Amino acid sequence: MAAIRHTIGALEEGRDPGADLDDLVALLDVRDGEYVAFTRMLVKKHMSVYLKTLDLDHLD
Repeated sequence: MAAIRHTIGALEEGRDPGADLDDLVALLDVRDGEYVAFTRMLVKKHMSVYLKTLDLDHLD
């Protein structure tokens, strides 16, 4: 959740989300990780308006 909050905060302030976004993308790219489905659900729930901008619209 911290990475999601920091990424959203950076995007809303016009800053580069940097490592927080990198961490989220790395978590989402794991195929059989323990928390992948949960992470995807959280990203879709809290970041839906940013998915296309971040090229994560395949999660939608």
